[in-house]
Amino acid sequence: MLKTLSTEQKWCIYFKYRVKEGMEPLIDELRRDEEGIMRADRALKKIDRGYKSEEIQAITGLSGEEIDTGNPS
Repeated sequence: MLKTLSTEQKWCIYFKYRVKEGMEPLIDELRRDEEGIMRADRALKKIDRGYKSEEIQAITGLSGEEIDTGNPS
C-alpha cells in the first residue's frame, strides 16, 4: 500500500499516527520505506527521552495536549 503513496503523503501519515497506539506496524513500514522518516523518528525519540513535557512546551509554545497527541492546532 505505501509504495503507491507520494513522499509527502507518507510524511503526513507518519506525523498523524506516530504516537497513536496500535499504529506501530505502519510506522515501522514507513521507517523502512523512507530514510528521512527513519532519521526523523530517531531524532524525535531522542527529544522525547531527553526533554520533559514542560521543557518542550517552553521551547515550542505548544500545549501539553498538542505535545502528547502530536497534533498541533
